[in-house]
Amino acid sequence: MQLFKTMEEDKDLDLILPLVGNVKSIVEKSYTVKMKGGKVTKKTLYFQNIQEFNTTGKPIKKHITVVLGERTDDVISWQYNEEGALVLEERKAKNFPYKHLYKYDEQGRLIEEPWGDFQRKISYDALGNATEVYYYNKKGALEWRNVWVNDPHGNVIEEVRYTASGELIGKETAAYDAQHRKILGEEFTADGQRTERTTYKYNKLGLLTDRILIVYADDNPDEITMRMVQKCLYDDKGRLLENSFVDTANLNDEMGANYLNEYHYNEAGLMVQKRIYDIQGYLPKDQRPTRPNAREEYTYDSTGNWVKKVTYENGNITEIETREIIYY
Repeated sequence: MQLFKTMEEDKDLDLILPLVGNVKSIVEKSYTVKMKGGKVTKKTLYFQNIQEFNTTGKPIKKHITVVLGERTDDVISWQYNEEGALVLEERKAKNFPYKHLYKYDEQGRLIEEPWGDFQRKISYDALGNATEVYYYNKKGALEWRNVWVNDPHGNVIEEVRYTASGELIGKETAAYDAQHRKILGEEFTADGQRTERTTYKYNKLGLLTDRILIVYADDNPDEITMRMVQKCLYDDKGRLLENSFVDTANLNDEMGANYLNEYHYNEAGLMVQKRIYDIQGYLPKDQRPTRPNAREEYTYDSTGNWVKKVTYENGNITEIETREIIYY
């Protein structure tokens, strides 16, 4: 959970299909599929869960009953305060149970939350900008702290990391355009050597169109070990049409880092198909294979939520996901 955007949570862009309408509950099922002669011969239940939501659309319970084809009985629940902010997330399960607490100050600002295996506490300045974050281990000992410098608009322009004893670990810097969009991010070691550099470009609608991440070798600041280029294409309504990632420094990467997602919409503006291509360098649409490496096809209910997703690989169905949605 985040109440403010930080430099350490810079997420990859992909098309997200949020729930619409006043959803009360969802039963999700995922099946693996075997085909023969172009027909489905076997469906195996792979995942299943039941989700419940309150009247404001926030999740309150998730009961997981099947994982990787095996029966289970895991329950995740969420509780909120009167302002609607999350105060408790709890998982009751045989494996990896947890209980996460979230705390706020009198102004409703988040001051304490779990962060991976750590608990972090956040301090603010008089303007309400987060300025320091302290990270504690499970025994309550301080592991490290981050100090943030904000510009007059509240954008984080520098993040400096220190050990518990005060030794410098490294820092990140950022620059923004007149619309407060990040256009440059860089990371440095304690001795000032640059390890990463990311640039961003946007279209007239303010949507990200280009992002280039460059990673430098630890022992040679002039050697590039990764140059990940992300390109996004939109229609005139701002809908995402393409999203590609290509590591131009490692085009033969066997880890699947190079791919292109292509999105197609129906007349109602709902995304009905996603095509996935494995690519070695960006390919214009007229140069792409007629058949993608994989594709997803979506079916929607009358409210506009998808209720069925079918995944194909090399022309064969490999997975079917269904959602039974009940509304308030």
